[in-house]
Amino acid sequence: MTRKRVLLCVTGMTPQVVTETLFALKEKSELPDQIIVITTARGKNRAVRDLLDAKEGRFWEFCNAFNLPGISFDEFSIEVITNNKGELLEDIRSPQDNSDAADFIMNRVRELCQNDDIILHVSLAGGRKSMGFLVGYALSIFGREEDKLSHVLVSEEFEGNRDFFFPSPNKRRIISPTGKELDTSNAFVGLAEIPFIRLRTGLTSDVL
Repeated sequence: MTRKRVLLCVTGMTPQVVTETLFALKEKSELPDQIIVITTARGKNRAVRDLLDAKEGRFWEFCNAFNLPGISFDEFSIEVITNNKGELLEDIRSPQDNSDAADFIMNRVRELCQNDDIILHVSLAGGRKSMGFLVGYALSIFGREEDKLSHVLVSEEFEGNRDFFFPSPNKRRIISPTGKELDTSNAFVGLAEIPFIRLRTGLTSDVL
């Protein structure tokens, strides 16, 4: 039985890290079968708008541009962090918010790593720095030998540009914050795979 590849991303107000990571994985012939995003309520609104809009969603544009049907990703794949009362977290602004985010991320990574039918690829490129650390830390605890951790690398003039989502196969014009005209087909996007210590084998079954 072929195991399903799952890409797990944490995002904030820059959901383009999802399509950037997808492009980098495509270049390595390691595209996922499914995408899961962990974010805040504000982050989900932005991700749904920018990635999944029926007319202008950049995820659909990515799939069409490279003829890549079959990647499972929709609004239900975007999971909002909840606090210990089950309330959706609008943003991470307090120590308690950060603690709630840590619990949510840790539990979700543990659940995914309990599933022997999937191989997990975790991207820590998006969201607040604390979210990136937490998801990497959780993978260090629960990750298996085949699971991977990465950060996406984007050429400087395109990095952080709200109109850039992936290097287009054809010319596409966007404008930089300084007013410079850029062609997205010239952008570089690569993947930095991050080695991490796997602690799983040293943990007791009740912790796992």
